Amino acid sequence: MKQNNEKDKKSNSPNENGKLEIDYDYRYVIPENLHDIYLAIGRENYEKILDIGGGGEIYFPCRKSYDLAINKENIYAEYIARASYRSLAKKYNTSVNTIRSIVKKCAENHRKNKK
Repeated sequence: MKQNNEKDKKSNSPNENGKLEIDYDYRYVIPENLHDIYLAIGRENYEKILDIGGGGEIYFPCRKSYDLAINKENIYAEYIARASYRSLAKKYNTSVNTIRSIVKKCAENHRKNKK
């Protein structure tokens, strides 16, 4: 027997544009492999992602790559301030070669942007 929770009650009402908004149970509409993302960002943001890239493949970098991308300007600034490759690699939990690559790319980008 189905419980009558507030969650189970769905309302169908027009939105601010007069379009009928149908409430749905995401489990029947969203592909199962996307449930965690849907729950983390909510319906509105999920629909924004669909508008931007729906039907295509979306790549999410691993957390380590993302963190390095966020930190690359900090790494470059610290290098300019005389931090060593080795100390930066240890601080950012990555290899010396990765730090060298980040510094090289940042230096090239800074040179291009100065022109």
